[in-house]
Amino acid sequence: MVVSREQITPELAQSPAQLVPSYPAGTLDLDDPLLQKVRLVEVLDADDVVTQVDALKRRFPQLVCAVQVPADGQAATRMGELAAAGAEILHLAANVQGRGFGEAGDLHVKDLIRQTHLKLVELRLRDSVTLLASGGIAMAEHVAKAIVCGADGVIVDLPLLIALECRICRQREVRRLRGEVGRAMFVEDLQKEIFAPLFARTVEESERREGE
Repeated sequence: MVVSREQITPELAQSPAQLVPSYPAGTLDLDDPLLQKVRLVEVLDADDVVTQVDALKRRFPQLVCAVQVPADGQAATRMGELAAAGAEILHLAANVQGRGFGEAGDLHVKDLIRQTHLKLVELRLRDSVTLLASGGIAMAEHVAKAIVCGADGVIVDLPLLIALECRICRQREVRRLRGEVGRAMFVEDLQKEIFAPLFARTVEESERREGE
């Protein structure tokens, strides 16, 4: 569970194996006792993030460190720079609607993942780094689509809130799906309406040819 460091309560800190503290730019404190207990940390991108990560790895070599980069128009180039500098994990973060920031506001997270993946391939750095993506990952198929576009994994948030029946900006709620069967396709209906007539025509044609 990725949680901003300032939001990690003493109760949460009792389960360090399940925590990934996320440190905003300039807030990473190497004397933070939590760093001795967790296995993975995240640092938000900044001009000196490479220096911060290097210092962190020297002090805690057992830690794996991720760098979160906002999904703006420069994300692909920036991630290429970070990968070249030795970053282990890169986290491409879109907004909650699955869109980019700034000049990339019209781009969907799948397109931003694709751009980043191809940039890393171009630089011959793709296999040297793990690429994670977040923002707007709300359904199971979004996970597969993100991976097809080039991500190694995703970070989810919306499904957890929806499962708790939390109203998200008063626009999304699990109960809104109640009875909405038109949003789904059922295998028995597909077999009856599509495949059954198709195979019936095939049988009829075969019988007609045999009769000829």
